[in-house]
Amino acid sequence: MIIWVPDQADGWQRARLPTPVGPLVVVYAGTAVVASSFTDPGSYWYGRRVEEAACPDWLEELVATALRTSLGAIAWRVLNPGLSALEAQALDWATKIPFGETRSYGALAHAMGLPGRARLVGRAMSRSPASLLIPTHRVIRADGRPALPERGGTADRLRAYERGAARLSPA
Repeated sequence: MIIWVPDQADGWQRARLPTPVGPLVVVYAGTAVVASSFTDPGSYWYGRRVEEAACPDWLEELVATALRTSLGAIAWRVLNPGLSALEAQALDWATKIPFGETRSYGALAHAMGLPGRARLVGRAMSRSPASLLIPTHRVIRADGRPALPERGGTADRLRAYERGAARLSPA
C-alpha cells in the first residue's frame, strides 16, 4: 500500500540499483521514494539537483521485493507529484496486481469501483513517478496489447521477466 506524502523540498538523493532488466535509478528523500526510472535523466529531476548517494537498506529491500512479488501488501512511502486522489488510488491499485499477471485499464477501474473509467486509470499510469515499484507495466489495453511503452522497451522486458520468474517460483 502506497502512503502518499507531501513534497519535501530538501534532501533529495539518487541511487543506482542493478536489476535483471537493467539499472534502475531511484530518487528518494528520507524514507520516501520520489521517482524511479530505467533511463537516467542525470543530476536534475523535476528541476532539482539531486546528488548521487549510497543506496539505503530500506530502498534495496523495496526494489528486491518488487522484483519477486507485488508491493500491494507492503506500506511504503512515495512523494505525491501532484496526482489527484483518484489517480493516486489507481496507482495504489496497480501495486495489488499479482506478480507476473496483467490487468486491463477497464478491469482495474472496475476493481476500484469505477466501471467505465478506464481513461482515468490510463492517465494515472502515465503519471506514475516510480517505474517498477508502481507496476504500470502490468496494466494493459483491453485487447491485451501494452499501451504505455517505456523508452528502450523496459515495460516489455519487465513483463517478460515477471512471466519467467513466475514460472520458476515454487507453487
